[in-house]
Amino acid sequence: MPARSQKTKLPSVNFFISYTGTDVEWAKWIAWELSRAGYTYRLQAEHFPPGTRFINEMRTWLENSDHVLAILSPEYFKSPFASLEMQSAVAEDPLGLKRRVIPVRIEQCSIPALFRDLVYIDFVGKSQEEQRRRLTAGLRAALVGSDAAAREVKERQPWPGDSEKHKRSSSVMTPDHKVGPDRPLRVQFIACDVGRGLDLKGQYKKIKAAVEKSRFSKQITLRAEFDVTDANIFAKLNSYRPNVVHISGNQNGGDVLLPSHDGGEVVVADAALAGLLSCLGDDLRLAIVDTCKSYRCAKRIAEAVECAVGVNDDIYDHEAIRFYEIFYQAIGAGRSVFDAHGQATAALRFMKVPMKRIPKLCVKPGQHATQSFLVGAH
Repeated sequence: MPARSQKTKLPSVNFFISYTGTDVEWAKWIAWELSRAGYTYRLQAEHFPPGTRFINEMRTWLENSDHVLAILSPEYFKSPFASLEMQSAVAEDPLGLKRRVIPVRIEQCSIPALFRDLVYIDFVGKSQEEQRRRLTAGLRAALVGSDAAAREVKERQPWPGDSEKHKRSSSVMTPDHKVGPDRPLRVQFIACDVGRGLDLKGQYKKIKAAVEKSRFSKQITLRAEFDVTDANIFAKLNSYRPNVVHISGNQNGGDVLLPSHDGGEVVVADAALAGLLSCLGDDLRLAIVDTCKSYRCAKRIAEAVECAVGVNDDIYDHEAIRFYEIFYQAIGAGRSVFDAHGQATAALRFMKVPMKRIPKLCVKPGQHATQSFLVGAH
């Protein structure tokens, strides 16, 4: 006998977009970018039918969305409904392990203490293209291990940054990349040791020795992370704010193997890793993915970061150690990233290593690696 009443299960969506009415154009533009990237979403302006109760619709889609994408502005925190949406999601994931709330800051605003430790995607002072890159990269980083359902791309939404309000509230800023004795280059070596026999500590010692003997050694600081896990990698990167990230370890089909907090290992998709590194901010100038089959990941990183390095095929431990020893030696001597990569490539060619096993340099569109100097008097 059929049941007398059956509750229809709604399909889950990737994002519920939380915003206040004054920011509706931003919400529509972000929704359009989400649809372009293949994500599904729910947006009040599109999906709440006339005659329905707002509170009921809000509760329904908070329950049936994977993440809440909160659009932060001064008006957002004045809205009781917007704050309620964000508080509800934070309460479900107080430590942020599931990235239940993904904030996007569109204007300078004072963030309440309850939400202040949430890492946000920052649009303030960025061009339209940079905002698009930050949004895409930030979502890749947040959605580690998840699969987004495809969605039909709808009519293009205008970029709200053309509005007079946005022009008054922010201006495009150019990062200051100058380094020197008073502002050293920060290099962070992330050792993803999952017990597969790599000599990561030996590699770091070689890099450290090369830097310490270099001409501009006082302009470089190194930090090694040998206890990194899936639970603390975000905190380590955010606390050091590196100019150079060097991730070294094993891979699985091109995806990086990362130690897990419970003693096992997790597979981090190359798109997710690229997203994580791409949204570290303007401080990051060079990202090195020192694993086998990492070139695809490096190419994605170079969409947002000045330079990235990855390899097409497998690379053996002793080859990687030698390559980066020479690479950092050249960087410390004041050579450009282009020349440092060229010297390291030549070193492996001396060892008769095939080109497919030699790391390749990827450069952000519009950048020139020959003009990319990390230290020195340039």
